Amino acid sequence: MPRNQYTDLIRHFQHASPSDPALARRLSELISLNELVTTLHTIRSLEAILDVVLLTILGEFPSRQGVMLIRQNGQWSAPLVKGIKTIPQHLHLIPAQCDFEALKRVLHHKDSEGTFLPFLEATGLQCLFPMRSDGELVGMIALGGCLRNDDESKCQLVATMADFAGIVLGNYLYRSGLEGVNRQLQRRIFQLNSLYEIAGSFARCYEAERVYDVLAGNIMGQFFISRCAVFEIGETTQLVYLKGLRDDGCLPQILLSESDEVALGRLLNRDGLQNASLIAYMKDKRLQSASTILVEGKVHALILLGGRLDGRALHEEDVDFLESLIQQAGVALENLALQLEVLEKKRMEKELELAREIQQRLLPKSIPIVKGYDIAVEMRPYQQVGGDFYDLIPFEDGRLALCMADVSGKSLPASMIMTTTQASLRALTSFPLLSLVEVMTRLNQHIYMSTQTNKYVTMFFAILDPQRHELCYINAGHNRPILLRPDGSFRELDCGGMVIGMFPKAPYEFETVAIEPGTELLIFTDGLSEIMDSEGEEYGEERLVQKMLSQRGMDCAESLKQTLITDVLEFGGHRMIDDLTIMVLRRSVEHG
Repeated sequence: MPRNQYTDLIRHFQHASPSDPALARRLSELISLNELVTTLHTIRSLEAILDVVLLTILGEFPSRQGVMLIRQNGQWSAPLVKGIKTIPQHLHLIPAQCDFEALKRVLHHKDSEGTFLPFLEATGLQCLFPMRSDGELVGMIALGGCLRNDDESKCQLVATMADFAGIVLGNYLYRSGLEGVNRQLQRRIFQLNSLYEIAGSFARCYEAERVYDVLAGNIMGQFFISRCAVFEIGETTQLVYLKGLRDDGCLPQILLSESDEVALGRLLNRDGLQNASLIAYMKDKRLQSASTILVEGKVHALILLGGRLDGRALHEEDVDFLESLIQQAGVALENLALQLEVLEKKRMEKELELAREIQQRLLPKSIPIVKGYDIAVEMRPYQQVGGDFYDLIPFEDGRLALCMADVSGKSLPASMIMTTTQASLRALTSFPLLSLVEVMTRLNQHIYMSTQTNKYVTMFFAILDPQRHELCYINAGHNRPILLRPDGSFRELDCGGMVIGMFPKAPYEFETVAIEPGTELLIFTDGLSEIMDSEGEEYGEERLVQKMLSQRGMDCAESLKQTLITDVLEFGGHRMIDDLTIMVLRRSVEHG
């Protein structure tokens, strides 16, 4: 039956039985209850629902005091209060979780379990009526004493009204909860979509300034912030980005302590900082919050933000979203650094490859042919380029200059010094009137003047006279070559002087040794003799001598060279520790 017909029927019975007061009162209560239910189904706001319920109940249960209580998430609130001013401060006296089955109407302080008595005594209220929805307590109606004597009969009506109000209130709270969850879900979806788009923008950034621009633009657009500053933190503070502010050249001295870094883990108000210079700068520029941008777990930059144009504070969800943006910027900066590192590595590889090509071109393209002698030589750089070098320089009179050197250090710097040394040596040997000592003396002075004081060159330099079968040499701090005679005796060539380039006036001496038929000369760098096995033991010069003795009578110098290299590398597990260079010179027996 429609509600209007139901109301008309009640009023018809009311007018038909005016002589029965109890029936008339009952019919009046039904009319009030029907009108309350009808009105509640047309209301869409919480304030209007509570106001209609309380006014209707106070109309049936006259009282000077009335309070509408609502429970959400275990917390009580009093959104509607009439006739009492101190109710909010007493809400904590109501149990957060109370079963409505245990809630009995409390009248005249008759609370047998003492559950609500503290609340009633503190407020002066006397009656509590539960509002239930689907078996759950969603609110209560608290009233003062009834101003009429029939309060007992009215309590039943109020309890019924409270039951209807609880259903309506529960439905409203449920819808509101769903709407809130839906709004939150939509907000999160929007934020995720924003993060996805921003991540794409960060991926297209090839400069740090562009990363800061994308970050600041999105933060300021998302939260309506008008000013932003970004400082990179290192040994000095550098202002790297500014928007909404003018650069007046005034920079704070930002030296973050451990406590500051911890405090800046989340976006916060400047009052949470301890850095006086930073606080003063933020106050002067009207910047309200700060957060760190981390790269590889370390503070890389500091972003300072002004307040929101609408004056609202950042909520927890806003802070989480903003932190996600800042983390994305940190990842973008880290990727950018890795990209730059990769590009720098590729550039270095190209430079090293070019240096290797230059170094290889400087080595002799072929071994000069000397009648009665056999020469084999090989150089293996430890890295792409090395600090070892050798040279074979023929003279017009048939003599041959032999050189082997080792520059201190490795890779490109050593290669550059090696190139300078080799070019200088070739220039000096082009003067036939210069003696061996004069060549080494001038070379030493040139290298000393053109390199750093901590750089030097060890060198073995000799001139072979195939007519006299003599070798005149100077050993400038180099590994001592091994001269193995046909009878099995050997000696080390150690006459010479200081390493080249260490002192400007280093003295040098030379020695001349005879080369008998069948004599073998091994010239090498420490990359050959100092290779170690798995237990850390060096190959050593003694093993070189023993290996040469065991291989006497081999067909050629090349075979001896390859045998020595193979034995040494197998000893060291094929792990080189430095540039390896070896030269073998043999005087043939048939030309003795």
